Amino acid sequence: MEAPQPDEVKRRFSASRLAAHRQKTGLSAADYGALVGVSGQSIYHYEQGKARPHAAVVRKLSMIKELGKTQLLALLDEQKATSSE
Repeated sequence: MEAPQPDEVKRRFSASRLAAHRQKTGLSAADYGALVGVSGQSIYHYEQGKARPHAAVVRKLSMIKELGKTQLLALLDEQKATSSE
């Protein structure tokens, strides 16, 4: 097992915090999942405690949690624009 890099912060995952943040932002599970690169079904499973995200997904979730609703919607629009090109 590798030691964590000095600039890496150990992230904790909380199903209830994920659900609360998604509810607060008003995003669907599919949209929230698109922001972190997983399916909406995965988001539901994370929220219900049926599955745990991999470390890379936890890092993305923690970055998403730092953004406000306006910023998240702008990111989604940007993703949709680039995927339709």
